[in-house]
Amino acid sequence: MTTVLPRGLVGVALLLALAPFAAGSSDADVERLVKQLGSDKFNEREAATSALIKVGKPALPALQKAATGSADAEVSSRAAQLILAIRDALVRPIDLGPHVNQKLNERFHNHVDGNDLAALPTGKQTFAGVKFAVAGGVVQLGAGKPDKVEGIKVGGKADRLRFLHACSHSGGTPLNTPIGKYVVRYADRTTAEVEVVYGKDVVDWWVQPGVADPTRGKVAWEGENKISRVKLFLTTWANPHPDKRIVALDYVATRNAPFCVAITAEE
Repeated sequence: MTTVLPRGLVGVALLLALAPFAAGSSDADVERLVKQLGSDKFNEREAATSALIKVGKPALPALQKAATGSADAEVSSRAAQLILAIRDALVRPIDLGPHVNQKLNERFHNHVDGNDLAALPTGKQTFAGVKFAVAGGVVQLGAGKPDKVEGIKVGGKADRLRFLHACSHSGGTPLNTPIGKYVVRYADRTTAEVEVVYGKDVVDWWVQPGVADPTRGKVAWEGENKISRVKLFLTTWANPHPDKRIVALDYVATRNAPFCVAITAEE
């Protein structure tokens, strides 16, 4: 006896049939789903697309191969779209909001009016090729603010952490001097440290004659305020334990006045 499903339930049935692939997909499962992106049946193409999104990161090698090497235009097009969707899902901005203690449009470091970051674009931004979510303020350490902020929530795994940051009050600071750190707290109660070194990761946010850009970090954004041209820097940290869940970060200053504008976690 043949059972005929109502048309509206066909896609649901296909998704349920493919659901186990997402939980523990083998390479063969993924290859089969990629081929199904070119099915003559729309519902099967859609079901394969949904299943591959659930597979996530492990599907990327097969999708990259299909996007550049498949003779089927439908397969290559859908694979390219899936790569973008999966990669976007692996990039997660960290919410600094509960810890922000300095607004972008207010004077920084107890200096004169106009010494601010009001020119910095807010919201979802891409700096130095990295996606960040910039709120209306920063986490400032020193210069009248606390020297330590604890419990910046992460709540997930990450292959890399990206920091958009800088410092001030650095006159006379020798190159290669540690000025702060991020303490990474894993779910198993172990920790790792991301050292912030003057001259390597950041220099002063004011652009000053004779002060070179960091040797390890990158210039991520450059603008100006009423006092000076200013820069923010990108530091990328490769997590030595990407399979461990990161619970939170602590941000600690050891000298100068470092400040953090945004953090992004990438799987």
